[in-house]
Amino acid sequence: MVEPILNHLENRGGGIKAIIAVAIALIVTFSWLVKAEFCSDQGMDNHCLETDKEYSAEEAFRIGIDYSTGAGGTQDSVKASQWMRRAAEQGHLYAQFNLGEAFINGYGVAQNYPDGIEWLKRAANGGVADAQVSLGLKYDEGIGVAQNKITAVRWFMAAARQGNRDGQNNLAIAYAMGEGITQDNVQAYIWFERARLAGHPLSGEYLGKVASEMSAGEILEAQTAIAKMSLEDNTRSEAQPN
Repeated sequence: MVEPILNHLENRGGGIKAIIAVAIALIVTFSWLVKAEFCSDQGMDNHCLETDKEYSAEEAFRIGIDYSTGAGGTQDSVKASQWMRRAAEQGHLYAQFNLGEAFINGYGVAQNYPDGIEWLKRAANGGVADAQVSLGLKYDEGIGVAQNKITAVRWFMAAARQGNRDGQNNLAIAYAMGEGITQDNVQAYIWFERARLAGHPLSGEYLGKVASEMSAGEILEAQTAIAKMSLEDNTRSEAQPN
């Protein structure tokens, strides 16, 4: 359609086709410069200029991690958060967790508790144990949400059941203190021991304090439960395909 028109114009006046070609080139150049200025204003890098490239959620997440850690040679919290958002909006759960923490702490973005909590909830509901622990702490301490010890315990328990040592330790503390859940030294012992076995640096000390307040029968009950849970964990691991 365009070619016949250009040929017609060239036949009529000569050189018009060349003039139009130059005009098109100028428009393209101007569009690229506008895009480059936009990217610069947004604090984005050369990836922004690649308008034809589609970044997967995982690719965007990795770029965000590189900017966050400086692994790519440049540490930049603003760019890290921008790429995390790009991945998070595509449903990347760990990007949602990182973006939530960024909003809560004002890392590379203006501090915004509601947005931070919303992204943490998405990641936590998606099964990210670290997000579940973080959200539990926000409810436990009343950061960005109304304080709610019961909700905090629910999130700690969700993480603990996934084997997260921080979730296990925090759940044990809740049982020991009777905050958000009925006080229970047996359960506190169980979860402190599981957190200790998972490598939590403080759980061993807490375990000793709880044990000093327990009878021999209660300790035996807790240890029996721990052995059963460990056996169930091993059975599940063996059942999973390699």
